[in-house]
Amino acid sequence: RPPTWLGSRKAPDLHAATPTAASSAPTPHAATHMPAKGRVLVLCLSLATLFYLFATYVKKGVTSCSVERDRRNETARCSTGTALGTAPGLAFLHVPKCGGTSLWDFLSRQADAAHLRAYTLGRGKPNWLGLPQSERDATDVYGSNHINYHTLIKSWPGHAENATFVTQLRDPAERLASHYFFVRKNRNHHSYPFVANRTFAEFVRDVRDGYYLQFFLPPDRFHRLDGDGKELRQCCFDRSDLEEVKSLLRDKFAVVGSLEDTDGTLAALECRVPWIRPNEAHRLGHKMVTQHEMPPYDADDMARATRLDRELYDYAKELLRANLDDCGLA
Repeated sequence: RPPTWLGSRKAPDLHAATPTAASSAPTPHAATHMPAKGRVLVLCLSLATLFYLFATYVKKGVTSCSVERDRRNETARCSTGTALGTAPGLAFLHVPKCGGTSLWDFLSRQADAAHLRAYTLGRGKPNWLGLPQSERDATDVYGSNHINYHTLIKSWPGHAENATFVTQLRDPAERLASHYFFVRKNRNHHSYPFVANRTFAEFVRDVRDGYYLQFFLPPDRFHRLDGDGKELRQCCFDRSDLEEVKSLLRDKFAVVGSLEDTDGTLAALECRVPWIRPNEAHRLGHKMVTQHEMPPYDADDMARATRLDRELYDYAKELLRANLDDCGLA
């Protein structure tokens, strides 16, 4: 007998003189007859079931990268199921004049949205190394200072060893031009005396190769103090230094971005860093735009001044392409 909440009832047999077992059973038509309220209720339940099944499908099968996360131990996994990075936080190694200010602005806003504590120089805070150790220990996401990788590791114990490391590089010739014009506009810059009375061609001629390497090698590899405490730059970087930095970028950095490929850089970040979410409103608002036309320079001088840096930059682009391929985004 159908349940009473469906509003079913037994239809009378008008042709039967006396009730029989067959005639007393409800007909199929009678069993499906229900008031309007009952039909609305059944429709609502059916729609709710369909919505639940659809939501479960989307959650399990549609997204290419799912996230298993904990506030202090986050793991990003892509469609391959391979762990792409575990971190209680993130460290952005900011190489000057490589678009790092814009990228860090993006990262810090994403960190704020994820309720992570980010350090940013300029928010009324001293230089990173000037912070009390307790404040550095309480930081989840580091960025904005031009600090060497190994210096950061020592200043952030318990975090840096497992942090997700990110950096971004730029075409070395474009970076040199950007640096040259930036310093000429800032008389207080420590390099101003070096560029003030030099043309760009003269500046390039006097530049030492390996600018990028100094941010990833142990500091005592490229500078030391003399007897009076004055810092002296040791000359010069060589291929063994370059190979060491390549290994570091390959093994320790989740993303090595390129200013000339901001879309690829952001896509890799969204895959590799669990708390970064796709959101067009938070994307970088600029593409690669040269603010100054490249001034004249000697091609041989530029090749000598950027040989190691260019090879590292080309290698970084290979890492980014491999990164995107691993995430299914190539």
